[in-house]
Amino acid sequence: METKINFNYGVKMDKACNRDEIRPAQNYVHFKGGFAYATDAHCAVKNYLHEICNLSEEQLALLDGKFLHYDKFAKVRTYHSITVTEKGIQGLSSKGIKGGFFAFYDGDDELKYPDIDALIKNNQSAKCEEGCEHGINKIQIDSQIYMTFVQAFATKDVIYNFKGQKTPIICTPKDPRWDKSIGVIMPQLISD
Repeated sequence: METKINFNYGVKMDKACNRDEIRPAQNYVHFKGGFAYATDAHCAVKNYLHEICNLSEEQLALLDGKFLHYDKFAKVRTYHSITVTEKGIQGLSSKGIKGGFFAFYDGDDELKYPDIDALIKNNQSAKCEEGCEHGINKIQIDSQIYMTFVQAFATKDVIYNFKGQKTPIICTPKDPRWDKSIGVIMPQLISD
């Protein structure tokens, strides 16, 4: 049997994308600098491509700077293998028969993707909120947002770094083999 060449089927980055047209850039998985990004403004994932797929260096280079709509990303994952081109991703059956072709975003409007790297950088070095030096005794997370994050992140064994009830939660893999992927979950305000 031919080796499967695709994204890890269990990493459902499409689930972390926004589903409305208010923020159209968030309807896409964005490939940049060797990473795949997805966000719905409540959680964000930055998965290192070498940790979530087995594409060649040449194919990874073709992904750089591209945007793939969340529904297309979901369909791409269903194929046995894929081939990346300048225009999109070609799905292939286990026998090498061409399936669907999934074009990258090619609209006239430049997509303004959120700066997830800046969000991560600013919150990794953030100090604990006043009063939380001895630990946080409560934090509220929407269970749907948490499940979205779990489905979209590169690994399921995660360390959650809390710095306060109003500060984004920085999520890093527990296993050092997955050390480049990182995520963010936005907590909900707790009303007393």
